[in-house]
Amino acid sequence: MKRMVIITSLCATAIAAKAPETGFIDIVKHKPIVNMGSPAEWLNAIIWVESGYGQYNPQEKQAVGILQQHPIFVYDVNRILGKQKYTLDDRNDPVKAIQMFFIYQRFYNPEMNFEKMVRIQSGGPDGYKQSCTDAYYELVRDKLFTKFYR
Repeated sequence: MKRMVIITSLCATAIAAKAPETGFIDIVKHKPIVNMGSPAEWLNAIIWVESGYGQYNPQEKQAVGILQQHPIFVYDVNRILGKQKYTLDDRNDPVKAIQMFFIYQRFYNPEMNFEKMVRIQSGGPDGYKQSCTDAYYELVRDKLFTKFYR
């Protein structure tokens, strides 16, 4: 019983220390995570959410590979490079899919902001501006941080 009282009082102190001055804790809107983890860790979480490291998702007929890349993605990567380096079949090669992912990210997200990285993966070059990519970001973020907290 004594242990339970100590734990409860420590938890209450920690919550009070984190609570804003208004007394309300904002649990609905997420705060951006800018420098948490590495690009490789975020990429692994994206891959897990996209395909579970599989090659095929029956709900996405045109998106294939571990990153579920669409044909337009490959065309855009080749446009960025200024040459036809990648083919549509390269989406099925994990190494080439990851290379294309980072080419795309370095072009549209040169600072490699993690939230922007995830939301661009979901919504294209301006995906970080679209509210429809919020849920996807939360899925990837939760997948990444479950390895740390569970």
